[in-house]
Amino acid sequence: MPRHAIERPRSVAAAIRVFDRRERAFAAAALAFATLCLLWRLAAEPIDHGYVRYLGLAAEMLRTGDWLVPRLGDWVYLHKPPLFLWLIAAAGRWLGPDCGLVPHAPNLLALGLSAWWMTRLGERLFGRRDAAFAATLVYLTSFETFSLLRDKRIDPLFAAFLLGAFERFHAAWCAHRAGGRALAPMALSGLWLALATLVKGPLAAGFFLAVAVPFCLATGSGRLLLGAPGALALGVFVAAAGLWPVLLVERLGLDETRRLLGATRLTTRKGGLFHYLVNLPGQLAPWTLLLPSLVAAAWTRRRTAAGAPPGLRFAAIGFVAIFLLLHASPMKHSRYLLPAFAPLSLLVVALFASIAAPGPAALDPTARRLRDGALRLGFVLFGVAGLGAVVAAPFLPEGGVPAGLAGMLCAGGAWLGWRRLAPSEAPEADRVPALLLLALLAAVAFGAYDGGRAERLAARSTLPAARDTLAPVRDGAPSLLVGLGESPTILVQILAGRALDAVPSPAAAAAWVHAEGAGGAESVLLVAPLPLAAKLIAEPGFTVRSTAPLTLAGHAFVRLEASPMPSPPPRAGGAVR
Repeated sequence: MPRHAIERPRSVAAAIRVFDRRERAFAAAALAFATLCLLWRLAAEPIDHGYVRYLGLAAEMLRTGDWLVPRLGDWVYLHKPPLFLWLIAAAGRWLGPDCGLVPHAPNLLALGLSAWWMTRLGERLFGRRDAAFAATLVYLTSFETFSLLRDKRIDPLFAAFLLGAFERFHAAWCAHRAGGRALAPMALSGLWLALATLVKGPLAAGFFLAVAVPFCLATGSGRLLLGAPGALALGVFVAAAGLWPVLLVERLGLDETRRLLGATRLTTRKGGLFHYLVNLPGQLAPWTLLLPSLVAAAWTRRRTAAGAPPGLRFAAIGFVAIFLLLHASPMKHSRYLLPAFAPLSLLVVALFASIAAPGPAALDPTARRLRDGALRLGFVLFGVAGLGAVVAAPFLPEGGVPAGLAGMLCAGGAWLGWRRLAPSEAPEADRVPALLLLALLAAVAFGAYDGGRAERLAARSTLPAARDTLAPVRDGAPSLLVGLGESPTILVQILAGRALDAVPSPAAAAAWVHAEGAGGAESVLLVAPLPLAAKLIAEPGFTVRSTAPLTLAGHAFVRLEASPMPSPPPRAGGAVR
């Protein structure tokens, strides 16, 4: 079957038919455990945990009905395009903006899209369902991907749409080389690239061109980009990515838009020349174990790189181009490396499955020994960790049940994996099933972390108490923020369901209380830090009836209920003799 004909990824059950009965039972249990723990963790995480700015921007969209110009109060936010915010706002409209799952909605979508597109691309490259599933698991169980998918940042969604653009581009390339029609996949590639641009900006187009142009030049397929398919992709990209900027300029005006963009600091993260090289091993864990084998295989093939299969060159160019392009800017952060992990995961699986033809990878003895040694070490580490977790689980104050279950799964899975690497097997034996078992063990380990994290978040959340403390604000009492930072301000307004005024000083707050309480009504003041609250209480001219401490996003502040001090009654008659 030609490579371009493999389009539809099969089910997970079909991908693990390479397993025996016990291995299938372990795979089903591992996937169920990891999935349930992930959903449990995300559902248990309160909205005041982690990064809250995007949630505040989305809540403002819901409150004002303006989905075109992102704002926080009077601040127009143009640091990032709005697609990530739109997805949070859409989830908030359905679930309510204070639901814990709402800020995770875009990255849950990114998880599903990444798995889908990675499986499609892996099937086309390897011609094997098990190898495609292994590539998906390697990508999703890398520490970088794992940590960012549970965060509230834009990088997983950006990487997912960029992966979709590359997957459709490769499908178009396969159809073009086979003499088929490449228009539809190239149009979809342009659409997914436009959505990536609406998540993080024009960096998406830079990544795409850095991979697509060298690959087409290396394979003699320049007409794919310069002909009708490339023109169609460009048209779809411009139409989809350009609509929001055009509407924004129409709303704000060109001069105001330029002024706001000029005042925007797009990134503040800086790193040294070798920042990504130093961080790569830690971010790739546990697949760092296979880096020596990958380097050895690349070294032995360096003189025959021009004759490598196109699929292998596509993955290699994808990783190298993105990795090098990231070094062109002094602005660096480890999470910016995420788009390079998809092609790197394909290269990892290429150590086990051949891209040239379905079957085991053909490695030189050194790379093969390093690969198999890494697998054995991985099974030993997971097995020891699993036994340790089983022993320690009864003594853990939180997360004991997930740790115990994960420990039993890891110990059993490590034993099954070791069986797969029995010394009696031939050196050229297919190791993809062993890789799949190791990837499932990684998923179980991350699931144990998710489960323990869910228990800790639920046990230590201050959100329920904060909701009770903010009840007067939610019920409509005149309220003022005094000295609160960005995160507490966002969370208070989300929980209150309305925008609140803010002042920086006790004197301004006292004046506000007098203005609001002219008729004797009480006002609510939310004050931080605590020394500022003490100064405010000491301000003359009003009385504080009650105080109540509360904590949101790790920030402590105080709710004060205050009213103006009544003026003394005028003295009747003259002076008393």
